[in-house]
Amino acid sequence: MVEQNDWEHFHSRDELPEELLSAEKLSNLHSQHPLEKIRSNLLIGIVVGIATTLVYLIILYYFDQWLIRAPLLIVLGFNLFILRSSLLLHSSISNTGLHEQNLLQELSQHRSAIKKWWKIQEQFSLFVYPFAAAAGFLAGGILGSGDRELTFIQQREMLILLGTAILILTPLCFFSARYIFRYYYGQHLSTIEKNIESLRSMSD
Repeated sequence: MVEQNDWEHFHSRDELPEELLSAEKLSNLHSQHPLEKIRSNLLIGIVVGIATTLVYLIILYYFDQWLIRAPLLIVLGFNLFILRSSLLLHSSISNTGLHEQNLLQELSQHRSAIKKWWKIQEQFSLFVYPFAAAAGFLAGGILGSGDRELTFIQQREMLILLGTAILILTPLCFFSARYIFRYYYGQHLSTIEKNIESLRSMSD
């Protein structure tokens, strides 16, 4: 009798309406998983950003030369901007509340928000990285020479080295940041995009 009931239950599942089977497939997408990973990586980035901000503040306190403080303040402002946008993005990505009715819309919105978040950073970074390279070069020059008056920068060779450092470090930092983004977020974004395509194919 029990075996007969089990068989009837199994057989009845084969006769489920196509809509219910599609809903089951939809729930099996586990679309929250990549969002959870992105949210977790964002939190790590926020912690690193806070630590970096503290380091910048220590450097600002140690070096009183305006040639170092001016570019460093620009870098600090950029860092605070990233922190704020990361916090807003982190809070907007929810681990729960993704329902079948609006799952496609929510995933699409999150994907767009994450891409926009990164695109803005990437565009601003091209302006900020030269200042970061200049501040680092000058700070290193003071620590290496002990010349707190920055007279060494008046030398032609030092100006050439400064320009070379900016030309090398700016694209190096840019492409390194792009690699880091793809490493920590790219795979999960690809998973979200695959889930979006699956949802669209089900709705067609």
